[in-house]
Amino acid sequence: PNPEIVALSIVNEKLGFYLDAAPNLYKTVDSGITWTKVSERTTPFGNNYLQFYDENNGIAGWMGGGYGPWLFRTKNGGKTWDLIIYPYPYTIR
Repeated sequence: PNPEIVALSIVNEKLGFYLDAAPNLYKTVDSGITWTKVSERTTPFGNNYLQFYDENNGIAGWMGGGYGPWLFRTKNGGKTWDLIIYPYPYTIR
């Protein structure tokens, strides 16, 4: 796996997930000995937050570059993601 980890979520002693800079999502079920790519380009932007609550349910978030915050949810272990928070466009002068 890509060693550039930008977000990490450890669910229990065996299960964990991480996002690399692409952002691709990786999963381990053996305490990090091996990592398997779950999905590529999980969201339209790079993420800087990741939290899984169990093997299937998690959120990924992004904020930066003048856009955001964006928050995405998965219910199938990161195979697909739904946008749940989208920023209202505004300009500060």
